[in-house]
Amino acid sequence: MGPRRVEHRRPSAVHDRPVVHRADALAWMARSPHEFDLILLDPPFADGVFDAALRAASHRLARGGLIY
Repeated sequence: MGPRRVEHRRPSAVHDRPVVHRADALAWMARSPHEFDLILLDPPFADGVFDAALRAASHRLARGGLIY
């Protein structure tokens, strides 16, 4: 798979700047109605939650979005 093109998008009508949420990530992603263009995923790998975090993040990802 080759490199993907990343498009610059105008700020959404909901937020005109980045928003940071501080919460239990798995619980927050399970109840959030929002989709995201970019999700930065950095779970505590030693706790063995990577697979669950990746599944949860994939449900919040907008079409064409990226998970890092």
